[in-house]
Amino acid sequence: MQSNFTQTTALGRTAPVYTFNNSGPRTVQIAIPLHRDIMDDVNTGISNSKLGENEDYVDNLINALRAVALPRYNTQNKNIEPPLVALRLGTEIFIKGVITSAIGCSYRKPILD
Repeated sequence: MQSNFTQTTALGRTAPVYTFNNSGPRTVQIAIPLHRDIMDDVNTGISNSKLGENEDYVDNLINALRAVALPRYNTQNKNIEPPLVALRLGTEIFIKGVITSAIGCSYRKPILD
């Protein structure tokens, strides 16, 4: 993250005055490895997610994340709402912002065969 200041030389001052311009944009990139066996064991009977046919909890989460990246059209206001997201990691980290790039997904072999 970089901060930008603008230098201004004021009349009658020997030192310049600095004004804060901006510090953005701030970006966060997150990679979350998901394991199908673990997700099924942890969420079975607890999760309120509606699973589709031939879908498991990992597919459900991936589809939800992909849907977040698209803007929504508000029919009442005739506005396009940006893809806002809020992410909480534990009790200490809370990130809120707009998704401005792609959400990718890559698959690997299972942990155990």
